[in-house]
Amino acid sequence: MKIYRLWGYSIALAVFKVPDGERMQNLVDRLDEINSEIKPAEAQLFNADNILDEEHVKVALVNAVMSFNSPNRAARSLRMEFLLKLAATDQVREAISKLGVGRGTERAAILAIASDEDGAVRVLGEIRRMLGAVEELELPRLVDSRVEVLKKLYNVSQGEIESTQAGSYAEAFKLTLAHRIATSRL
Repeated sequence: MKIYRLWGYSIALAVFKVPDGERMQNLVDRLDEINSEIKPAEAQLFNADNILDEEHVKVALVNAVMSFNSPNRAARSLRMEFLLKLAATDQVREAISKLGVGRGTERAAILAIASDEDGAVRVLGEIRRMLGAVEELELPRLVDSRVEVLKKLYNVSQGEIESTQAGSYAEAFKLTLAHRIATSRL
């Protein structure tokens, strides 16, 4: 489990092997209801296989918190603002298409947001229990073999990557996506 602290928020993040697709779908179907019950804390699920790496999550978190606390926010909740930033879009439907979870999800990430670390850890633990997830996994790492698949998912062109100066092709892709995240909804 990773813990982040940003501008008054404590955020817990963990990735789990999804033991049962039906349970996952039921949890997704109830997520809005669950978030109503845990207010002011929030929880968000997303497909861990469709993120680049931990740095991708951190960039999205920082930008989501900054955007959410400004007049330029795109969403009514910080959890959805995060999902939009993570997907590098301002369209909810597109974010869910890229990062949504359901019956076929193999690795799910749970993000819990609260005012203190204990609250974030408690919410993450509760969502984990509802999912029936036992095996905690590492966040994915961006390697060249994943770039082509993720490039298509995030609709990043070859030209965009080639015009970005970086030490490797994977780093150029990551910087290109970070730029999109940082400049969305300006």
